[in-house]
Amino acid sequence: MSAFNEARKIEDMEIGTIVDFFCRIEDVETCFPLSYTPQSTTAMLHKQCGDIYVKKKDGVSFTVEAKVDEVGHKTGNFFLEEWSNTNPLTHGWMHYCQAEYLAYYFSQNKMLYVMDFKKLRNWAFVTKSDTTNVYGGEMRRYPTRSQDKYNQPNKPQGHIVPIAMLNLKDWCNEYSLGEK
Repeated sequence: MSAFNEARKIEDMEIGTIVDFFCRIEDVETCFPLSYTPQSTTAMLHKQCGDIYVKKKDGVSFTVEAKVDEVGHKTGNFFLEEWSNTNPLTHGWMHYCQAEYLAYYFSQNKMLYVMDFKKLRNWAFVTKSDTTNVYGGEMRRYPTRSQDKYNQPNKPQGHIVPIAMLNLKDWCNEYSLGEK
């Protein structure tokens, strides 16, 4: 099994939990995962729009990019992918995904963080840095790491951003999906 398929399998096992969360929002009419088949036109839809489609009763719809992380609850960090491959240089999901929300789920402790994706990207790439006083975003203040959990031909690279840092933002909400 390829590294991509291995990571996809883990995400597929937990996507239902994230879909259920969005389906339980009071004014949601319909909610479903966007299917993903690498050789089909849904691959481009998935890349642009994310993993979940939600339509509210008032007709407004939005999409959600879902990320499942098995270790972030131990490290206390998000992995925000800037590059999906470093050779050749290819933008990661922080650049290309146009979903309205990012749902970042830590499967081991069942914590879900829902972020306004446009505001997250603005914070990451545009805002004036508090430390350098230069425009270019806050994300690059944080260490860059390669994703090396899987042996794979592409070399994803992203920034390790503390959960506590983003959880302070009014556009990041934390939810416990564990048993009550």
